[in-house]
Amino acid sequence: MTDFRALCTELADRLAWYIDEDETYRGDNSADGGTNWDEENAYWIQGQDKAIDALTRARAALAEPEPEEPTDAELMEIFADHDNGLEEIWPEDWPAAARDVLARWGGLRR
Repeated sequence: MTDFRALCTELADRLAWYIDEDETYRGDNSADGGTNWDEENAYWIQGQDKAIDALTRARAALAEPEPEEPTDAELMEIFADHDNGLEEIWPEDWPAAARDVLARWGGLRR
């Protein structure tokens, strides 16, 4: 199974390298007879700003703790909500119980 946390970390590291190594000029020197780099490089600056924003969001997501596995008691509590008082889950109730588990612990991977 794909380790999305590791993949996101690798992509963030590579994007950070790109941002750090980018040599797009910024600034407006036109008042001194120079070039208005903000205008000249607007397309590239906009792309770099989007990359910085994406990197910031990726790093924030990676800083969040991994979800913890549910305990047996927590799972039994969810299944009890779907047992129709019979202490067993009918096959037609499995999807609803599974959706409840995924809604609460969907970020888990094995």
